[in-house]
Amino acid sequence: MALTSEQFVTIVRGHGRYLSGLSGGRRADLARADLSGLRFQNLKLSTALLSGVNFAGCSLNGCDFSAADLFGSNFESAEAEGASFERSDLRGANFRRAKLSQANFDGADLRPGVIIGGEDGSLARSGLVTQGRPAETDLSGADLEAASFEGAHLRQANFSGANLTHANLANASAQGANFRGSILNGVNLTGTSLEGASISPGTAALPPDIQTMLRDHALWIDTFGEEGARADLRKIDLRGQNLAGVYLSGANLRGANLSGANLSRALLILADLRDVDLSGADIRRAEVNGANFTGTNLQRARLGEAKGDPMEIVGAAGKKTGQRQVTRFASARLRAAQLAGAQFRDADFENADLLESDWEGAKLARTNFAGADLSGAVFRRTDLAEANLSGATLKGARFDFANLRNADLTDTDVSESIMIGADITGTGIAQKS
Repeated sequence: MALTSEQFVTIVRGHGRYLSGLSGGRRADLARADLSGLRFQNLKLSTALLSGVNFAGCSLNGCDFSAADLFGSNFESAEAEGASFERSDLRGANFRRAKLSQANFDGADLRPGVIIGGEDGSLARSGLVTQGRPAETDLSGADLEAASFEGAHLRQANFSGANLTHANLANASAQGANFRGSILNGVNLTGTSLEGASISPGTAALPPDIQTMLRDHALWIDTFGEEGARADLRKIDLRGQNLAGVYLSGANLRGANLSGANLSRALLILADLRDVDLSGADIRRAEVNGANFTGTNLQRARLGEAKGDPMEIVGAAGKKTGQRQVTRFASARLRAAQLAGAQFRDADFENADLLESDWEGAKLARTNFAGADLSGAVFRRTDLAEANLSGATLKGARFDFANLRNADLTDTDVSESIMIGADITGTGIAQKS
C-alpha cells in the first residue's frame, strides 16, 4: 500500500489526537504501507501499528516510535538519528546501513521474526526462520554511535559491520548475536548476556583506523565483495593484542606480528597468513579453513580444537565454484605447538618443523606431512588414515592407539617411534610391528 505525504500526514494527525485522548482521534494503522523515501522529523508515532511498513530511505530524525508495533518493518538506509524505539516490537526488522546515532532502543524486542503474507492478504507472524528474508533483525552496517539498547532483547540480531562507538548495551540479552567487524570503541557491555554471540570485545582497544578497517572487511565478506573492502594488514604489529573472536576471514595479514596475541575463536577462513609471527599465540577453537600459513612461525602456539579442514571456494553472490582450498602450513615452524583435538584433514604440512608438537586426538586424515620433522611429536589417539608421512622424521614420535590405516610411510624410519596399539594396516610396516 503506497501512501502520499498528504495521506500520511492525515493519519499521523489522527494518531496525535488518539494519543492526546481527543475526540476524532484514531490509532494509526499503517501495516504494510510503503512510505519509502518520505522525509519527516519529530513525528509522534508511539504505540502505532506499523508492522511490515517500508521506511527504506526515509528521513525520520527525532521521531517517536516507542512501544510501536514495527514487526518486520524495513528501515534500510533510513535516517532516524535521535529517534525513539523504546519498548517497540522490532522483531525481524531491517535497519541495514541505517543512520541511527543516539537512537533509543531501550527495552525493545529485536529478536528473530518474519512477516508472511497469507493467501487472503492477512498477516501471519512467526518467531522462527521461515520462507522470505532472514529472520534475524538486521542492523548490519548501521551507524549506531551513542545509541542505547539498555535491557533490549537482541537474541541473534545482526550487528555485523555496525558502528557501536559509545553505544549502551547494558543488561541487554544478546545471546547468539552477530557483532563481527562491528566498531566497539567505548561500548557499554555491563551485564550484557553474550552467550554464543560472535564478538571480539578486545578490538575496542585498537586504533580507530584499524577498527574501521575491520568493519569494512566484515561488510566485504558478508556482501561477497559488493560493499566494504578487504582488510590489508600486511606487516602490522598486533603482538599481544586481544583479538579473540575477530572476523578476518579472507584478510591479508602476510608478514604481520601477532606473537602472543589472543586469536581464540577467531574467524581466519581463507586468510593469507604467510610469514606471520604467531609464536605463543592462542588460536584455540579458531576457524582457519583454507588459510595459508606457509613459512609462518607458530612455535609454542596453541591451536587446540582449531578447525582447518578444506574450504569450498565461492564466487560472486556466494555462487559455488566446485573448488576447494586446503589449509597450508608448508615449511611452517610449529615446534612445541599444542594442537590437541584440532581438525586439519587434507592439510599440507610438507617440510614443516613439528618437533615435540602435540596432536592428541586430532583429525588428520589424508594430511600431508611429507618431509616434515615430527621428532618427539605426540599423535596419541589421532586419526592419520591415508596421511602422507613419506620421508618424515619420526624419531621419538608417539602414535599410541593412533589410526594410521593406509598411511604412506615410504622412506620413513619408524624404528625409533612408538606405536603401541596403533592401527598400521596397509602401511607396509605391519609385519615389523
